[in-house]
Amino acid sequence: MQLLSRSETEARRVVSAVLDIQGHNPEWKRLKLNKATNESEAFPTIPQSEVILGKSRKLPRIRPIADVRFQYGALHLHGLPNPICLFDRSYTFPNPVVKV
Repeated sequence: MQLLSRSETEARRVVSAVLDIQGHNPEWKRLKLNKATNESEAFPTIPQSEVILGKSRKLPRIRPIADVRFQYGALHLHGLPNPICLFDRSYTFPNPVVKV
């Protein structure tokens, strides 16, 4: 599992919640953090501008800030035409394995 989170505590909370669905406990000794030396320079909040065809335009943000909510988890198996819904908070899939 790979997460891009704002803090280590938020990443730990999400990993714990995902593994708790099946009653598993996380092995925190396997947690690896990858941080930039200077995150504000590597991933600036306000992107730089560049002159393109004579006009100053802002470059796209490398890592935009957003809040994401988990909606559903589906298992796609080779040979089955439809995915198996494991968990669904959006009520899009009929009969999820884990009920909300």
